[in-house]
Amino acid sequence: MYFLGVDSGGTKSEVALLAGDGAVLNTAMGAPLHMHIRANARVIHLLRDLVDYTLKPTGVTWEQIDHFGFGLSGADFADEVRGQHRAFCRALKIAPERLTLVNDGVVALWGGSDAERAVILQLGTAFTSAYRARFGDEAPLDHLNAGVQFEIRRYLLTTVARIVDGREKPSILRQLVREHYGFADETTMLKTATRGKLDRVMTLFVISVLNDAVAQGDEVAIRLVHDAADYYLRDVVFLIDKVGGGEVDVVLGGGLLLNGPPLLRDVLAQKIKAARPPVSVHTPHLSPAIGGAVMAAFYAGQDHHAVFRRAVATNK
Repeated sequence: MYFLGVDSGGTKSEVALLAGDGAVLNTAMGAPLHMHIRANARVIHLLRDLVDYTLKPTGVTWEQIDHFGFGLSGADFADEVRGQHRAFCRALKIAPERLTLVNDGVVALWGGSDAERAVILQLGTAFTSAYRARFGDEAPLDHLNAGVQFEIRRYLLTTVARIVDGREKPSILRQLVREHYGFADETTMLKTATRGKLDRVMTLFVISVLNDAVAQGDEVAIRLVHDAADYYLRDVVFLIDKVGGGEVDVVLGGGLLLNGPPLLRDVLAQKIKAARPPVSVHTPHLSPAIGGAVMAAFYAGQDHHAVFRRAVATNK
């Protein structure tokens, strides 16, 4: 048996192939699949190529995959997902019962934890969190970000503006953020930001600036981290209570949390444990794409716990 998982968000896509026992046979990275209402020809073409690239070294064919677990940004509404599912099955020649299509936050949860009652706060290119009270009943939380999640990268720029005009204390963030974006002065940078013209890639990775400032003990940067932790704590506590409270597994994932200041993860974990003592808090055990393959094993009727454990043991 073989299980294949796909994860795609705003920055990248990943495909993972597992053997029937959960051994990780291959993974591959590719361009993001920007799926909106429909699974259009471009999305399908990119996905087919990335799956082909993943399968080729293993000798496994599409026909040999027992179940596919797709977690894609844009799989947002039940009525749209049905049409997207049909489009993928038709174009990729997959029998409908062999493909499960969910939001990318859901496969992140499958990779993050093997506990039945689990939640994930995933902060990356976008806010993609999810929760479950029982296996097979996973759901994303505000995957459209209609509730406007705290965006720490944007808050960095807001903080610099307040430093410049004097509302905030002097801070090394002023210099570090300006140098990160390559501007000669902060005023030009802030004007560019308010017009929405800052380089998108540079903005995605501006978290590195916060890392440097925190490492240097900058007071404003450290306070910003605590402000962010307080905000994220409210969402995590909401999710814990949503799945019934008690011994819930809490996963902290996504590039902003995994590559941001370790202080942010540590402070947030401490606050979560203080607010809901029975919970466990950790970073993801597996990538979302591998999570998609574990989810595929579940929907194929296999022992997904054993598949998960084997995937953890063989993931490199």
